[in-house]
Amino acid sequence: MVKDGIPLDRELEKLSVKLGKKWKELGSCLEFDDAAITNLDEDNKELARKAYRMLLAWKQREGFQATYTVLYNALCDKLVEFKLLAETFCCTEIEGNASP
Repeated sequence: MVKDGIPLDRELEKLSVKLGKKWKELGSCLEFDDAAITNLDEDNKELARKAYRMLLAWKQREGFQATYTVLYNALCDKLVEFKLLAETFCCTEIEGNASP
């Protein structure tokens, strides 16, 4: 079940470390244009920092619309294909996971 509300900055920071090179694809799914992605890419040296800055910009731009549900859907998009990561960061529990 996807959490209610807006992700905390600390959660976005942890997510950014896991995104790796897929941060650009996620940015596209979160409706960043090529120019914005290029600027984030050029302004930040570390891969995780690029992703984190993009996620913070998304959260600031969208305000109350920057929800776990939107992030979950973007992470699960065919362009990104990070369903397990989406479940880990955006859900209260992972469906179908039988481990304790």
